[in-house]
Amino acid sequence: MGGKRKMSLTLDDQLLACLSEKAKVDGFEKPAALARYLIINGLNDMTEQTDRVKTLRVKIENYQEIAAYVREKKFGKPEYFAAYAMEYYMNKNQLSAAQKARAERSIEG
Repeated sequence: MGGKRKMSLTLDDQLLACLSEKAKVDGFEKPAALARYLIINGLNDMTEQTDRVKTLRVKIENYQEIAAYVREKKFGKPEYFAAYAMEYYMNKNQLSAAQKARAERSIEG
């Protein structure tokens, strides 16, 4: 049961070109390595058992501006900055006692 199986994926030229470019930008040697990474991550996201950790996918229209800001401020990657910014905002704008109680009730079930 622990064996490996091969899987074949057929892409048109346009999709392969996009995947190749994305692989190059993200530091993958081959588009196949990026495809495998994306598939495995997607499966891991679908099978996450915990409610404490989730992966967010957010479309950002001004990504270049944000990436430049993050780079200049030495915050790492835009993804890390987004997590930091959300946590910072939540700490700065605390919930009232009533809001906190409602949130805790909704989390519990």
